[in-house]
Amino acid sequence: MQNIVFKYQLRSPELTSSNSDCICLVDKKIWRDLPNSTRQKTLSVVNSIADGTPFTVLGGKNIKSNPSLIRFRIGRSFRLILSKGNKRLTFKLCRRQGYEQQFKHF
Repeated sequence: MQNIVFKYQLRSPELTSSNSDCICLVDKKIWRDLPNSTRQKTLSVVNSIADGTPFTVLGGKNIKSNPSLIRFRIGRSFRLILSKGNKRLTFKLCRRQGYEQQFKHF
């Protein structure tokens, strides 16, 4: 599986003190098959988080089984998962049907 990687510099003062960068990983096949509106929504959520917008304003929800993960609904068929690490915010776009499998890979 090949990923497309988007890197962002965090622009929010409260985020830059704890996290140094923001990375969005997207499977190349998924990205190629996405409608343009879904691509724009994905990049919009990642940009907004990098700017310091609270995830709850963007529709993000905590995942009960793993509190360090937050999910965003991107259209009907996709979920964007945010992992808050020590020095990095990592986003991963995945299909809704198997997104619970992604919890193990963070």
